Amino acid sequence: MNRPPSPISLAPGAPANAKPSCANCAARRLCLPSHVPLEDYGVFERMVQRRYQLLRGEHLYQMNEPVHDRLYVLRSGHSKTYHLDSDGQQRVTGFQMSGEFLGLDAIGLRQQRGAALALTDCEVCEISHRRLQQAADQSVPVGAWLRTLLSKELSRQQNATQLLRGGRAEQKFAIFLLRLSWCFAERGGMPDSFHLPMTRQEIGDYLGLTAATISRLLLQLKRAACVDACGRDIVVLDHAGLTAFAHGAAAPAQRQRA
Repeated sequence: MNRPPSPISLAPGAPANAKPSCANCAARRLCLPSHVPLEDYGVFERMVQRRYQLLRGEHLYQMNEPVHDRLYVLRSGHSKTYHLDSDGQQRVTGFQMSGEFLGLDAIGLRQQRGAALALTDCEVCEISHRRLQQAADQSVPVGAWLRTLLSKELSRQQNATQLLRGGRAEQKFAIFLLRLSWCFAERGGMPDSFHLPMTRQEIGDYLGLTAATISRLLLQLKRAACVDACGRDIVVLDHAGLTAFAHGAAAPAQRQRA
């Protein structure tokens, strides 16, 4: 998309007049190798073509759009990826947070396989895949990092497939909440208290369930004192209980009556 550069937030402690860069980005520990010294971040900085803001509800890219040698990293915010089925219905394929890459599934393709939409206001780094590949060819550490990145993306897709194919609806939802809790904690947030950036309809679409089922499951988890929920605000009250439930324990209502 053609968007003029916008002011980009900086990592805590960075000078207010500092130019946004990989070195002063709060998300760098999530998307870049942790062992690289700050003085060597120039190789990654040269891969970034531009940084800009994406408003809630705007597309980062859409289905069948030319790839144009681009990969993306969320510097901040939340997004979802989806595709349209043969009936034109939207099918959510994933949710992303700061530090995560988008567009890896389109490497080597001419057109995007799906679409990416901002669920909140986002800050995005647009990366040249060509420059990334050149750096990987010239640097052993960068090459190893790129292979790790692609391996993580493959693992994410496999985990998503396994989540959708196995278990009861209750297990799927419990696993989803636990993974969200871990992701928020990894980014310095509270693992026991977080705000859902996505709607219940979107969660249900991702898990192969209905919005009504998601509401019912939330109510069951509240009655079992595993979580509390008000709108999109979630409080995990019992991590151990939620984990046991995700592993196939009895439904919350059943455990409550036992």
